[in-house]
Amino acid sequence: MPLVIFWLLGLVLISPGVWALEMPAGTRKVIFYDASGKPLKALEDEDGDSFFETAYLFKQGRLSKKIKFDRAGRPEEILEFDSSGSLHRLLLDRNKDGKIDKRQSYRKGKLVLVEEDRNFDGQIDLRAWMKASRPQRIERDDDHDGRFEVEESWGPEGKKILLKHFDQNHPQGQVYAQIFYRRDQIYQRLLDLDRDGFFEIEEVYRGGQRCLVVKKGPKPEAFFYQKGRLRHGFRDLDGDGKFEEEYDYSRKVWQKLTPVVSLGDLKEKCR
Repeated sequence: MPLVIFWLLGLVLISPGVWALEMPAGTRKVIFYDASGKPLKALEDEDGDSFFETAYLFKQGRLSKKIKFDRAGRPEEILEFDSSGSLHRLLLDRNKDGKIDKRQSYRKGKLVLVEEDRNFDGQIDLRAWMKASRPQRIERDDDHDGRFEVEESWGPEGKKILLKHFDQNHPQGQVYAQIFYRRDQIYQRLLDLDRDGFFEIEEVYRGGQRCLVVKKGPKPEAFFYQKGRLRHGFRDLDGDGKFEEEYDYSRKVWQKLTPVVSLGDLKEKCR
């Protein structure tokens, strides 16, 4: 049976020197108490290798923190608990370099936020807001420049992705692309290619494949695809929202449309 030793201390402060206390062979757990009998700290050798790799810290007799150390004495896993005993935060050193690179925050024991340093450069580059253990919104800094240029969110219909660019006029970021998914399949994309705040390109997808591309402006144009291949082009010559001409890419000819075609008519073909 593993040996457990109980220590009664009159001092609240436990110094690192406690690791140097001589213990009888086979000691697996040491518990320190204050003068009133409340636990202050516990050390545990979970694998029986004579190294106390786990420490438990208590406040007012309740567990407040659990720390796992590596052989160099550096924390590689820290669990923090609230006053009710529920997990409040989890800190991890995943690459064992002595630096925390992942943080998970909990509310009433449920995961609500994940923050990660994915490339271990000391800077958080991913944040994920969670609900029922599933991400509701994610921000990513994929180029590791300290700015989160990708945002993903989930709603009743599916996922939405926002892509942002940053400059001196937009220090908080300006969205230049919006991508929409329904049941994990892309169905629409909006693009602001010249970064002027106006989405001049709209792409409509069917079955995950591009079906329609609309170039907005004074004289809009549209391009219709079938099975991923460009088939027809359309021109709105007077900017009235109706397409009066059609280009057949297989025959390479323009023709007048009678009656004219609306953007809604073209989108209907992609349903």
